[in-house]
Amino acid sequence: MNPYIQRYILSGLRATPQVYTKLLDGIAEEEADRRPDPERFTIREAIAHMADWDEIFRVRGERIRDEEVPLLPGYDEGQLAVERNYAAMPVTESLERLIQSRAALLAFFESLQPTDWERQGNRDEIGMINLSDLSIMALGHDGYHAEQFIRYRNAA
Repeated sequence: MNPYIQRYILSGLRATPQVYTKLLDGIAEEEADRRPDPERFTIREAIAHMADWDEIFRVRGERIRDEEVPLLPGYDEGQLAVERNYAAMPVTESLERLIQSRAALLAFFESLQPTDWERQGNRDEIGMINLSDLSIMALGHDGYHAEQFIRYRNAA
């Protein structure tokens, strides 16, 4: 990955916990549990989901770095939310988990050698991805949920 682009991606990933903390400052319990879009997580569920996905991104990245074109199976996000009971997780605890999981994800990306960024894995539902793609996906995932939080909070 181009080092210039890498700096921007890592900076964006580093900022996400701070952005989410600011976006969710003062959120009331009932607002955290509103579901304006029946196809999406509540804010409470989405924050818990984000902490889990940092771990998923990191583990996928480690496999791509360490294995020759590993098969990276998909996850059922809804099932994971039920199994881990996202609906009952306090927002503040999930934000703290996100801070910790993001630090681990960043440490992984920062440990990569320049040649590692082009190593590939096979995501069964989308095809071949490299570590550059994975970092961009993580950053895009952050933005997807930031937009959701803004929209949900503006609708309250």
